[in-house]
Amino acid sequence: MSVMKHLSVFVFIVIVSLWQSLAFAQEETDEELLAKGMWRDTETGLIWMRCVLGQKWTGTDCQGEYKVFNWWNAIRTAKETNFAEYDDWRLPSAPELNTLLAGKVIKGKEAWDKANGKIFPFEKRTAVEQSDILENMAYSGVEGYKTDSLVYKSASWSSSPVANNSNDAWVVYFLNGDDDGSHKYYNYYVRLVRSSQDRKSTRLNS
Repeated sequence: MSVMKHLSVFVFIVIVSLWQSLAFAQEETDEELLAKGMWRDTETGLIWMRCVLGQKWTGTDCQGEYKVFNWWNAIRTAKETNFAEYDDWRLPSAPELNTLLAGKVIKGKEAWDKANGKIFPFEKRTAVEQSDILENMAYSGVEGYKTDSLVYKSASWSSSPVANNSNDAWVVYFLNGDDDGSHKYYNYYVRLVRSSQDRKSTRLNS
């Protein structure tokens, strides 16, 4: 290997090491996240806003007037949100939002049978519908969230469209402990999520 190739490899290693050190330095502890109005789920690694949009974390609870959004506005607002110096907030997928359900959560066909099976048997769904149910359906029948109980128990939008109907998307009902498709024009609450905590905002704070 030539001297230049050796040098290139060395520079690459140095850059990667510096990037990893910077990312680690930017990480915040669970306590720091909670104080800033965020909560990290240690089971999934996802970082959630403690409050639904429209409310603010006061240090002890969520205060303020809840805002509701149709699905398209929820997607747009998530992309525009800058909170706690992070600008990579997004609307969670249905499987991600389902991880917040309280109680023992069942998924897929089992969840569908529990919630809808007597009226709409899974076996009579189309192949596309069955695939969508297997990916996005969840049920616990328990009100609220698995932790962080101060969050408003709302019906919240996911980013997941319903596979067989372009007008619908999946909504998680934390008052009932299940999820279902709903028309995108309807208004529901929004709780945003981040996938990691090493990307600080590149925009000015709002």
